[in-house]
Amino acid sequence: MLDKADFMTVVRLAPLVSIDLIVTDGHRRVLVGHRRNRPAQGTWFVPGGRVAKNELLDAAFKRIVNNELGVASVERSSDELLACDDVHENTKAYFR
Repeated sequence: MLDKADFMTVVRLAPLVSIDLIVTDGHRRVLVGHRRNRPAQGTWFVPGGRVAKNELLDAAFKRIVNNELGVASVERSSDELLACDDVHENTKAYFR
């Protein structure tokens, strides 16, 4: 595990892979939360988190669901993966 200073260096210099969770109910409403961290701090967004180095996507999914929602046992409802660009104003300095 990296210490905080090394981790922040990685965040500043390297692209990060993350999973966003789209959680819906029977009425087609989507769960969102008020973000506490950068990027997009202070906005409403779906729960999610970073994928760790050498972590399989299914393992990352289960860990993130447990950390973000407190649900220890869940399976993905879809095998579809969507790749998208998500560059925020406050991350432009990370790219050269």
